Amino acid sequence: MSPLPAPGAMLAELVALPSASSFDPAADRGNRAVVDRLAAWAADLGAAVRVQELEGPAPRANLVATFGAGTDGLVLAGHADTVAADPAAWATDPLRLVETDGRLYGLGACDMKGFFVAALHAAARFDPARLRAPLHLVATADEECAMEGIRALAASGPPRARWAVVGEPTGLTPVRAHKGVLMERLVLHGREAHSSDPAAGASAIEGMVRALAALLAWRDELQAAHRDAAFAVPTPTLHPGVLRGGDRPNRVCARCELQFDLRSLPGMDPEELRVEICARVARAVAGTGLRFELRSLYPGTPALATPPDAALVRAAEEICGRPATTAAYGTEAPWFAAAGMETIVLGPGDIARAHRPDEFVTVDELDAAADLYARLIGRACGGTAEGGGRHAAAGGARSRRSSPPRGTDRRRRPASGPSRRRRAACRTARTARCGRRGGRGRPDCTTTPARGGSSPGRCGSRRSRPPRSRCRRNTCAVWRRRPGCGTGRPPVRRALAVRRHPC
Repeated sequence: MSPLPAPGAMLAELVALPSASSFDPAADRGNRAVVDRLAAWAADLGAAVRVQELEGPAPRANLVATFGAGTDGLVLAGHADTVAADPAAWATDPLRLVETDGRLYGLGACDMKGFFVAALHAAARFDPARLRAPLHLVATADEECAMEGIRALAASGPPRARWAVVGEPTGLTPVRAHKGVLMERLVLHGREAHSSDPAAGASAIEGMVRALAALLAWRDELQAAHRDAAFAVPTPTLHPGVLRGGDRPNRVCARCELQFDLRSLPGMDPEELRVEICARVARAVAGTGLRFELRSLYPGTPALATPPDAALVRAAEEICGRPATTAAYGTEAPWFAAAGMETIVLGPGDIARAHRPDEFVTVDELDAAADLYARLIGRACGGTAEGGGRHAAAGGARSRRSSPPRGTDRRRRPASGPSRRRRAACRTARTARCGRRGGRGRPDCTTTPARGGSSPGRCGSRRSRPPRSRCRRNTCAVWRRRPGCGTGRPPVRRALAVRRHPC
């Protein structure tokens, strides 16, 4: 198995691969190149790789890379496409990763190619053969447009797992619920006439005024009937975002178009909302001589609602050290929840940086995300992180910090056998019981006690005391695992010594 490249090098390679999704065929690039690169890295780590091709004008595909075998386990999922970018609006080339003061700038760095770098480096800490439950890495297509990738994956059968984490940028705060999204287009068709005789025509603009007033009145009713205090905006929202109609002030307008966005709370049925929209518009334009069309701009995104007491939510809160929250934007998470998995959204970066020029993710965010995902893998899949063995990255995301390497769990050293530092600490503690550096630590040592008297099982010489950062007799795993180092006497319990021990 080949080691992964450094995180910065991986992200630079992903950013350089165009993967924009767009309703404009001229701007649509597809995500196949990114999927192929992710598949190669996952295969190098021992994953079984499955690629699902999608139809379309640009090459698009989904990826499912499975580490280990069995049931339950964990899904780490994200989308492998980006929005289209205007290079003129960026300070740098959007397809070239640039690092400045720990920030990695590039199209998709935050939303959400950085997630795949962190997820793969987390997976690299585990031996797939030793996982008791599988880990699935999922990459989808077309999330930034119609979410056709996740819909195709759900139709063909998503991977089965107990938990699913969608790595959209959340600032590494668990998101357990988000609103549903509908985007609709209403078109009114009337009849042209000269403005000197408006009654000879049928104004689509005047009809749209009636229809929009009806929709806004319905919005007030929805907000009075539905409320969830868990959300920052606790009510449903309806926002008219695009209005087009008319071409001359002296001509009765024959066509007017409205595009609007509706964000629903969990528990509100999208199809029922669409039926109600149609009924409200029909009543508003009745008797005007106008004809209307109501179509969805895309099929919509369901709401997500994972209970706050779900096992995954509790585990994520414990690992992240912060309570789960909610979001107003939509993600692919509801499709995993519909497949029976406890699902949250949790990823590096900030959603406020997405879909805008000079998008970035920080090096520290990628490191922290890899650590969090590794701990979740350990919880869900039962493996033990190796923390830097044969699957470790060949270097870190930046070179100015040499130890510990980035991508390594800083909270504890690997438990795969005594290292050179452990052996050195053990020897130091063993020889520190007498006044000479080369002493054997005889239990009957008679060196003059230091001020304050002697302690059981420790030489009294002040200069013979071990440094604070060294082991103090039976106070860490080194002494418990290597009882020959001690004298068998009661340990000197020093919390400071345990906390600062190099183990």
